[in-house]
Amino acid sequence: MSKNKTTFKTWDQYNEEAQSAPFELPVSEDKTIVVEPPSGAGIIQFNNAARYGDAEAMLAGIVGEQFTEIKELLKRPGSHKAMDNLIYDMMMHFDLAEEVELVGPGGGTVTEKDPRKIKKLLNMGYKTVGEANART
Repeated sequence: MSKNKTTFKTWDQYNEEAQSAPFELPVSEDKTIVVEPPSGAGIIQFNNAARYGDAEAMLAGIVGEQFTEIKELLKRPGSHKAMDNLIYDMMMHFDLAEEVELVGPGGGTVTEKDPRKIKKLLNMGYKTVGEANART
């Protein structure tokens, strides 16, 4: 009688499969901030912060140890928009963005992952699938 034996991966195997390239943020001609892929703890922080729209905590979850250095950049004028764009680019680079299905004003649906494109579609009257109509 033979037993079915399940083979499990090791933590190192899971970790190796999950590796991705770092995100490089050129700050000036002679300075680049290199952001390594987020840790598991960073992803938990990012996901929790995303539920509440806490951009600072989202950024901290993604960039980890580089947060203090990047936070200094946010003190520059106009950096509120730059911060959003940086978060979106890092989400796409590290594959953190979730696919969202949206239904258009005419009834057609589209699936999108890029947060910028999703915002644009929402502004055009699209709604996320399953979203209830607001009462007025």
